Amino acid sequence: MIDDARRWCVQLQADRLSFSNDKQQLARKIDDWKKKYQQLNEDYLDKKIAFEKESALIKQQNSFMSQKVEELQSQIDSIGVRADEKLKLTREELLEECRDKVSYARDEKKNLEDKLERLKKSFKTNETIYIKKISELEKESEFNRDKHQTLEQKHNELLSKHSSDTQQYQT
Repeated sequence: MIDDARRWCVQLQADRLSFSNDKQQLARKIDDWKKKYQQLNEDYLDKKIAFEKESALIKQQNSFMSQKVEELQSQIDSIGVRADEKLKLTREELLEECRDKVSYARDEKKNLEDKLERLKKSFKTNETIYIKKISELEKESEFNRDKHQTLEQKHNELLSKHSSDTQQYQT
């Protein structure tokens, strides 16, 4: 009977060591998932900041190009009003050059707007991916916490059972 109790104590200690190892492994996994979550969150924020910077730059370039278009149009109008017969040929050349610049500026504006739209779509796609990844990590973290709590409860039950069994053997 004492040998059975000793064997049972040895088994209980082995189980407690096993549960302790499982608990440590789960704690490490939780820490790893927390680090991964933080890294994903930092990556997301870095990309969001980069997108916002590039978006602001594109808006600034767009504004600059719009202003340049307006200035060039103003120059065309000013030249047209002050021109006379002697400057007619020069006026036509300047008008053509300005129209080319306006056309170029409009093309550039269109290209920048297209680029901005592509970046917005890319950002939305990346944002959706990061949200999904974060959601998966949160679910996995919750699962690991639940598993950890279950193991804690089993450990406590075994300790309680061990205490009661030890008291029974002592009496």
